[in-house]
Amino acid sequence: VNHPSDGAGLIIVNDCYFAQFFSPSGIEPVPVDIVFVIDVSGSMSGTKIAQTREALETIINQLRVADRFTMVTFESNVDTWIDRLVSASEYRQQGIQFARGLTAGGGTNFYGGLERGISVLKTHGNPNYVQLLVMLTDGEPTAGETDSDTIVRLAVSALTNTRISVNCLGFGQNLNFLLLQRLALSNNGIAKRIYEDSDAAQQLEGFFEEISSPILHTISINYPQNTVQNISNTDFPLLFNGSE
Repeated sequence: VNHPSDGAGLIIVNDCYFAQFFSPSGIEPVPVDIVFVIDVSGSMSGTKIAQTREALETIINQLRVADRFTMVTFESNVDTWIDRLVSASEYRQQGIQFARGLTAGGGTNFYGGLERGISVLKTHGNPNYVQLLVMLTDGEPTAGETDSDTIVRLAVSALTNTRISVNCLGFGQNLNFLLLQRLALSNNGIAKRIYEDSDAAQQLEGFFEEISSPILHTISINYPQNTVQNISNTDFPLLFNGSE
C-alpha cells in the first residue's frame, strides 16, 4: 500500500463501509528488553545447534546500544546465562562467547524454559521498554509439563497484565508447530518455522530483523461514535517498523 505522507494512513470508503491502513514509519525504535529461550536438547545436536550459535552471534551483534538481553537454555534442566537483563553495549562480547559454547543433549523441558524467561522479564523488565521473549526449539515437550493445552493456559496466566510479546521459532518438520502458534498468537507475538537447510541462520536473522525495531506500543485508534459503528479491533499492543 502506498501511504499518504501525513502519517494518517490510507482510508478506503465503499458505500457505508471503510477500511483504514496504518503503517507508521520514520519513528525512532523503542529500546528492547529481550530474553532468548534456547532449546539445547539432544534433538538440536548437529546442524541445528550450529545454526543457532551462528544466528545468535549475528543477532547479538545487531542489538542496539540501549537494548538489554539475556539467554535461557533448556533441556531436561533449565539454566540462565545471567539472571537479569544486561546492557547490550556492555555485555555483547560475553553473550557471543556464551552463544558460541552452546551444546545439545538431554530432554525438552519446554515450559520450564518458557517460565524462566517470563520470570526474568517480569522481575527485571523496564516498563518503558518493549519486552520480547524469543523461543527457539525443534521438538515436543518431553520433560516437566508436557501437555500442550496446559502449557498455553499456564503461559497466558503468567503473562496476564504484562506487555510481554512471546515469539516462537520452530526448527524443521518434526515439531509441535501448532503449540508454538498458539503460544505466540495468545501472547502478542508471531511464530515461524525455520527450515533446516543451508540458510537457516539467515532465516533466524531475518526473523529477528522483523521484531527488533518496535516503534509504537499500546496503540488505541478512536473514531467518532456518532459516525462510525461496528468497528473491528482498534487496540494493538505493538507495531514494528514496516508492520501495518
